[in-house]
Parts: sequence; structure tokens; C-alpha cells
Amino acid sequence: MLIDDIDHGLHLSAQYTLIKALRGVMAARPELQIVCTSHAPVLLDSFEVDEVRVMALDKDGATRVRPLAELPELARYRSMGTGELWANFGEDWVLDG
Repeated sequence: MLIDDIDHGLHLSAQYTLIKALRGVMAARPELQIVCTSHAPVLLDSFEVDEVRVMALDKDGATRVRPLAELPELARYRSMGTGELWANFGEDWVLDG
């Protein structure tokens, strides 16, 4: 299941309620994969580092994706939330390496 801009048009509390509901669905249906997109750092804090993928466009316009868990600075800044990591480090690192 793909949910694009999962936070769009939802109050912050409704976003958290939706994430909780989706986690309930996934617990009941472990074969189901849910992919959500967001540009909201606060919402990303609802996810573990290993659940987040970061996307960037390379110079040719191709999409590159890397797990946030591969962020080179992760060990040093592990105490930050996932949204805080993304807000501070952005996407450029996805294109390195």
C-alpha cells in the first residue's frame, strides 16, 4: 500500500492516530507492506531509524534511495529523532557512495 504525503491535510494529532492505526493493521496483516511519503520531520519521529528511507535526485534526474540507518553521521547523532536527523542532514548524503 502506498500513501503519498501521509501528513497532508491532517492535524498533528490525527497524523499520530493514523500511524498508530496503520501499525495495528500491519500487526494484524504482517504480509502487508505500507510505504508512506512525508516532508514532515515531526511525523518522522514516529518511526525508527531503520524504518525510514531517504530519497534524492541525482544529476541525471534519477531517484536514489538509501536507508536513514546508513547516514554517515548516525553513530555520532544517534540521540536525535528520525525527523531531526533528516531535517539536519537532508538528502545530499544519499548521493555519496
